[in-house]
Amino acid sequence: MNHASRAFLPAFALALLGASAHAQNVYPLAYPQATTTESSGNILPFGMLGSSTNFDESRYQILIPATHLPTTSAAIVGLEVNSQVWTGTLVYANYEITLSNTTATALSSAFDTNLPAPTPVLALQGAGLSFTSRQWAPVLFQTPFLHNGTGALVIDLRKRIDRSLLSSLPGVVTMETTGSPARTDLPIGYGTAGAGAFNATTANFSYSSFLKVRLLVQDVPTVDLQSDVFTSNNTSGVFRIGGSATVNLHSASGSPYLVFAESAFIPAAPLPPIQGSLVVLPLTILFSGTTGAGDLASFSAGIPNLSILVGGRVTFQGVAVQNGVPFFTNGCDAIINR
Repeated sequence: MNHASRAFLPAFALALLGASAHAQNVYPLAYPQATTTESSGNILPFGMLGSSTNFDESRYQILIPATHLPTTSAAIVGLEVNSQVWTGTLVYANYEITLSNTTATALSSAFDTNLPAPTPVLALQGAGLSFTSRQWAPVLFQTPFLHNGTGALVIDLRKRIDRSLLSSLPGVVTMETTGSPARTDLPIGYGTAGAGAFNATTANFSYSSFLKVRLLVQDVPTVDLQSDVFTSNNTSGVFRIGGSATVNLHSASGSPYLVFAESAFIPAAPLPPIQGSLVVLPLTILFSGTTGAGDLASFSAGIPNLSILVGGRVTFQGVAVQNGVPFFTNGCDAIINR
């Protein structure tokens, strides 16, 4: 980190320290990004196929890298997923979610190996979850999960459907996954389906196109990205040249903030008095100001239609002063596509 970066951010934080009333806030953190327009999906994590019982039981895991998570301890109170085509309430005989902090950078096909510190956060019996097509649907935890601010996160999803609990059978229920193109540089997901899969110990399938989620983070500012599918020359994709992207910073209304961008992540670097750690060098300040209504500040821009940009990576992080306390946000990134 250069001298200017070391000097600038603490000065920013100290200059903006001020009093404001404390209130609990919950902010979304989309992984890997917040669009609901992609075309790939997966039945396993939350869905079913009306014409077949093959997917009525499943177990499924994803791993979110430390770079994409809050860099200070934070309570995660739920998550959101996006139903691709189906709207309704799906009743589950059982639905369980377990989270675990981990130092791993990839998943094993042995489910329990991926959960070194398992924390059950949701256990439903004979209860429903409601979905609306192409909208983020909240799945609120019964027990908040404390992310440690330094490690990666494993999300373990176990589902059992009893068709006698359903008033009618849906055609197909799938949740949106990454795609167009898939983020093969990020950890793949693992899953299994079929009779007994709810208690499976080993995955049968690996997925480079993994479940997209929005974590619901309490009281710690977040940043995330959104690039909707853009079609040109008979091909479609996100973060495409000629398309557009939006960077969102979430923090309590009235929070001073700045968001910066670079081309890589760096090892986590604490920088007191700011809570959390720097994971992106603040060499290019993308935008700054004060968050407005909705606890949100956004910056949108077109992606130049230049082939030289294809394959380039852009990383983002923010810092916000919330309730008188400066925080580094999580990091996020995008790869520019053709």
